[in-house]
Amino acid sequence: MRHDARSIFSLAFVAFSLSSAVYISVAAINYLSLFPAIDEITKQQSYQIDKLVLSNMPGTSEPAVQVDVSVSNPTQYSGLTLTVVDVTIQYFYADANTSNRPFQPSPSSPNTDAPESSPIGPDSTVRVTVMVPLTGSQAGQLFNFTNQNPGQITGHCNLEIDISSFLVSVLGFTSYTRTQEVPLSFS
Repeated sequence: MRHDARSIFSLAFVAFSLSSAVYISVAAINYLSLFPAIDEITKQQSYQIDKLVLSNMPGTSEPAVQVDVSVSNPTQYSGLTLTVVDVTIQYFYADANTSNRPFQPSPSSPNTDAPESSPIGPDSTVRVTVMVPLTGSQAGQLFNFTNQNPGQITGHCNLEIDISSFLVSVLGFTSYTRTQEVPLSFS
C-alpha cells in the first residue's frame, strides 16, 4: 500500500511540475507581446470617439452630450486594462466653418470618466460612454446654433486614454491622445 501512495505522490508532483512549466511558458510568451502591443495601439490609433449625441444625463432632465468611445486591442496580448477615459469637447462648429464656435466648455476642467478598470482582451474592443454635462446656458447656445445652422454640427474633441498592464507599478500608465472632428447627432 505504501508503494502505491509514493507512486501517486510522484505522479501528482510530475503533473504539477508539467502544468507549472506550461503556465510559465504561456505567461512568458504573453509577456513578450506587451511592448509590441503597446506599439501597435500607437500605430493603429485603435482608440476613438465613435459618436456625440445631444441627450440628457441618465435619470435626470439635465442636458448633456453623450460621448461613445471605443478602445481596441489589435494584438494577441491579454494583459491590457483601460483605466481612464478623458474627453474634452473644445468647441462645436457648423459644416466646415471652424470659426463659428458657439459652445466652449470651461478649459480648466476636462470632462472625465474613469471606468472600473475594463480589461481589453486580445483582438477585442471595449466601449465606454462618457456623459459631458451642459449648463442651461450652454445647452441654449447649442440649440440656438443648431437652429441657425441647418448643416451638420461637428464637435472638435480631444480624447485621452490611459492603459495599464501588470507593469503599472514600474512603468506607470501608457497614455494615448487623439484629436477628432465628430458629428453631433440628437437623441
